[in-house]
Amino acid sequence: MNKEGFDFLRQQKLMLRKKHKEEDVYVLKKADTSEVADVLFIHSCVDSLKLYLYNIRNKKVEEFTVPYFVALEGLLSSMIFFLTETDSKDPFTCEGIPNQKRQRFMRETRVVDLFVDMIYCPFQDKLYNFDELTQKHPITRICQLAYRLLKHCVKEYNYSKFYVAQYIDFYFN
Repeated sequence: MNKEGFDFLRQQKLMLRKKHKEEDVYVLKKADTSEVADVLFIHSCVDSLKLYLYNIRNKKVEEFTVPYFVALEGLLSSMIFFLTETDSKDPFTCEGIPNQKRQRFMRETRVVDLFVDMIYCPFQDKLYNFDELTQKHPITRICQLAYRLLKHCVKEYNYSKFYVAQYIDFYFN
């Protein structure tokens, strides 16, 4: 390295020292392969959830075909079983032991926000009328599964409970 390059690096180091704050410090550590697999699973689900919300917000109801809803229900069901260790096969009624590490991943990646939006958005702009929906309607089933996911995300985990509490007003207005 020549003298100019060395001087430039020294100046950058001095600038970093002046701007350094304690919260700017990061710790890098090797993650377990199971944690990596968990995060990859969560991120693989995000695109489908966002596409559903995009279609709801832009009122593209023609995109909502029976196979689309079946696939979305399957995705939400697999996410429920991902969060909860249970012997049950029914995602609408299953209870079990929550996996706190996976609950934390859901909160930290803000997937919990998507679940809240999945419940709120279909009724926000009157795309669907709450009183006209039946228990068998696909939107009702999607909202039920999203609610179950929220429930499993906060079960026995106070950090997530406090995080989801910010959305309480949505359910009363």
